[in-house]
Amino acid sequence: VLTEGHSNSESFKGVLSRLDRNIFEVTYVFLAEQGDTRIADFTKEHAADRRFVWTKTPGDVGNGAWTTKWGNKIASWKMDIIFYSDLTMSTFARRLGMQRLAPVQ
Repeated sequence: VLTEGHSNSESFKGVLSRLDRNIFEVTYVFLAEQGDTRIADFTKEHAADRRFVWTKTPGDVGNGAWTTKWGNKIASWKMDIIFYSDLTMSTFARRLGMQRLAPVQ
C-alpha cells in the first residue's frame, strides 16, 4: 500500500528512496483496492522513477481479467526484480505475486 502515512509506506520509504538510481531503475505500482488513490510523496522524490496507480474497473470484477491485463503489462517491462511490499495485505498483489513476472520477486 503506497498511500501517504500507511505503515508499509513508512516502513519502506527510506530504503526505496535511497536506492542508487545509477544501479536501479525504480517503478512504483500502487494497486489501489479501495478508497484513497493518492500515491505517497516519497515516490515522487526522483524524477526518473515511474509511478502507476491501478484500480479494478467494474468489468474486471469476478472474471480475473485484471490479473492477466496487469500481469502482461508488468511482464512487458522485463524487470529483473519485483518487490511486493504488501504481498500479504493486498489481494491484488497476492494474485500478481503468483505469476512469474520477474526472475526475482
